Amino acid sequence: MPEATIICCDCSEYMRNGDFHPTRFDAQNDSVSLITNTKTQQNIENTVGLIAMNGKGKADVLVNCTTDVGRVLTSCNKMMINGYADILVALKTAKLALKHRKNKKQDQRILLFVGSPIKCNEKQLIKTAKTLKKNKVAVDVVSFGEIDDNKEILEKFHKSVNSNDNSALVVVEAGKLLSDVLVGTSVFNQDQQINEFAGLGTDTGNSNAGGGGVNNAFAEYGGIDPSEDPEMAMAIKMSLDAERQRKEQLAKENKDNNDNNNDNNN
Repeated sequence: MPEATIICCDCSEYMRNGDFHPTRFDAQNDSVSLITNTKTQQNIENTVGLIAMNGKGKADVLVNCTTDVGRVLTSCNKMMINGYADILVALKTAKLALKHRKNKKQDQRILLFVGSPIKCNEKQLIKTAKTLKKNKVAVDVVSFGEIDDNKEILEKFHKSVNSNDNSALVVVEAGKLLSDVLVGTSVFNQDQQINEFAGLGTDTGNSNAGGGGVNNAFAEYGGIDPSEDPEMAMAIKMSLDAERQRKEQLAKENKDNNDNNNDNNN
């Protein structure tokens, strides 16, 4: 079934934090790039849109649902850090954007990145979650940064919005490579069954990837079995490899610059 996905990006001041390399903001943008490419390759009718949560609690629709990956990535690169994020406004805006999608046969999904403390009213957020569930809108939440502060409210939100395990709550601890962790979750591969609290013996359809990532035999292919879809698996692997090489090169350049600065200071 084709799917329309609206990605809501956290552009708050908290995204300057460097606990994800090189910053939360850059780690989020890298993940958006990979997810956009993956979703549009999974089904020719899949579309992706982009919302920026910034300013004084605004949610700006940068791109409505489209198959044009270039438009999404260009808009992603133009996003700027400013103000604070209001996920309640973003969810309502995303719901409206999905309502007006051109292909009504598409399933509806919101992908929400949360890298700052949630400040909206909890009762209103839960009410919105139930409305989204009623309207058959799945919501995947990626919590990275401020995960302890947001844990309780995001778990309540997920419980309220989840319907037959169509939604996921992925929690990523600081220091992990965000895009690499997400590759092993249902955020990349919606057909994958996720058990977030496997260690606790529950089956919630979530994914807590903070401990050491998700056990996935096909993680290097974005969770796609290359024997079933070799072209897609290879395309995703190439994207991941290119992104990893870019990060390694950037880290090397930063190290060289730091070493040069230290030599000059001495």
